[in-house]
Amino acid sequence: MSISSSSEFSEEDPYVDSGTDYVLSDSTDSDVPGPSRRQSKHFVSAKKGTHKSNEQQKTSVSNNTEIPNIQTVKKKGKKRVRMESKWKRNIMKSKQARGEEYINSANKLIQKKTTGPNCHCRKRCFTKIDDTQRQNILEQFYSTGDKTKQDIYLGGLISVSNVKRKRPTTGEGREKSNTYQYKLRAGSQETIVCKKAFCSLHGVSKNRVSQIAKNLTLGSIMSPSDKRGKHSNRPNKISEEIIAQIEEHIRSFPRRKSHYSREDNQKRYFLSPELNIATMHRLYLQKCEPEKYALLDDGKILKDIKPVVTYDFYHRQFNLNHNLSFGHPRSDTCQKCDRLHKTISAEANAENKTRLETEKHHYVPPIYKWYYEQIRVTNQDEQQREEELDSDSGEVETEDF
Repeated sequence: MSISSSSEFSEEDPYVDSGTDYVLSDSTDSDVPGPSRRQSKHFVSAKKGTHKSNEQQKTSVSNNTEIPNIQTVKKKGKKRVRMESKWKRNIMKSKQARGEEYINSANKLIQKKTTGPNCHCRKRCFTKIDDTQRQNILEQFYSTGDKTKQDIYLGGLISVSNVKRKRPTTGEGREKSNTYQYKLRAGSQETIVCKKAFCSLHGVSKNRVSQIAKNLTLGSIMSPSDKRGKHSNRPNKISEEIIAQIEEHIRSFPRRKSHYSREDNQKRYFLSPELNIATMHRLYLQKCEPEKYALLDDGKILKDIKPVVTYDFYHRQFNLNHNLSFGHPRSDTCQKCDRLHKTISAEANAENKTRLETEKHHYVPPIYKWYYEQIRVTNQDEQQREEELDSDSGEVETEDF
């Protein structure tokens, strides 16, 4: 590797701009740290220098030199995102809707959907279409991968009509009030088949088809949406009032935007660096569930103590509904902390240095002062309200001597 010498190269500025790429100058010592040292001997620097022309670059670097490409790596966020598509039960539902092989919740292997058995009816439905059309009907039906769309498609192939003539034989049993006609759609052509052939060629059960036909009989234009796992019988569900109370508590903390690095985090707000989610959850219990907070062991939640709002639920609400972070970027440092840090570093007297370190250690952020003042005012108002209710009741307490 040959690099041209120049008066611009110096020990103070070892990384020189060579146009489109950045290379290391000859005067660089091996102990000088640089980016990508472990990956390649050709160091890359983002420092701005003097720009040279392409001709100078060709003369300074030989043709045998290979400069590594600079790749931009996307920064990974700290908060975990709910990947519902990768949940086990959702993967099972998705494969079931696509007609693929899967393992159900009972750990049983369910085979891939195929055409069912022949109906052997007098209409000879299976002779009306060939094998290619059967495969196309099955693939077209399961290509959507959505149960709701599939039910709507099947509902469009079923027609309901009243019974034209009733001829009861024994007079027992239930009278038939509607008759159903089932069709197969192969391209632009529709063929009338029986119910068994209709179920076999689409790879569905008779109960599913009967439910769709029943909805059509009741006057529903489309089949209802998929309601599996969406029932309302959930006794342990957190009420909307408590969720609103959690949201109000999180929004009650003072927040601020970044000042110098706002371009990188325009929609993110920052809370006090003295806070964290565990501390905020304990403050929530102190304010909204004081009877549970009184049972805490030195601020820690015991296993046998289960508040209404657990830490996991509070943590989930914090991450899903708020773009908040603790502390502040390095470009937005605290003025008082910076001042104390510089003063401690420059202080020579041991006593003064110890005093400043104690002051920095015991510094109470304004967030705590504000929050405990809010709790004190709330408790005071509640106590005053109780005293007014006792005075209005007119009851006089007597003491036994």
